[in-house]
Amino acid sequence: MKRTEWLIRLEQELTRLRVPNPREIVADYEEHFSAAASQGKPEEDVSAKLGDPSAAARAHQAEGLLTQATSNSSAPKMREVLPVTLRLLVLTPFNFFMLIGPFLAVAICLFVGGSCCLAFSGVSVALMGAAAIALPFIFVSFWGAGALIFGSLAFVATTVFGTLTMFLITQVLLRMFVSYMRWNIDFVLQKK
Repeated sequence: MKRTEWLIRLEQELTRLRVPNPREIVADYEEHFSAAASQGKPEEDVSAKLGDPSAAARAHQAEGLLTQATSNSSAPKMREVLPVTLRLLVLTPFNFFMLIGPFLAVAICLFVGGSCCLAFSGVSVALMGAAAIALPFIFVSFWGAGALIFGSLAFVATTVFGTLTMFLITQVLLRMFVSYMRWNIDFVLQKK
């Protein structure tokens, strides 16, 4: 594919996907073609190395969405990262295999951790209910009722600690995954 054809298709795709500043992106690729031409490389080789213009446009779209998702707050949120992940998964067949493993690992970890926190919360509520029922019997069986009350309080404390720990683990995993996605986008766009 010739230089102008490749650049026109790229600009059309960027415009269609509503990527901000499509002209600046095309200008960057024009410089890439110019640098390759000054080294004596044919336009067809450069366009073949850059790949499909629509894939490059989708990668720029994903890059913009990822930047937007991570700039809104200090910590990325799953609801902001998930659309970017889905766009990257369908970017190229190679990209699917590069992202599906880490994405599933993060999703499974978050699901299992969240399920454990939810289960511990349910058990905590049940134990606190049992402790409230056992409270009048504290004079009859001091050690049994006391153990139930303090055991339920310990379980509630463990639940709170586990939930806070899972929150921190979620933040770390999402930051690592966003970092991996940024590397993946740079790899697709051949920035590195």
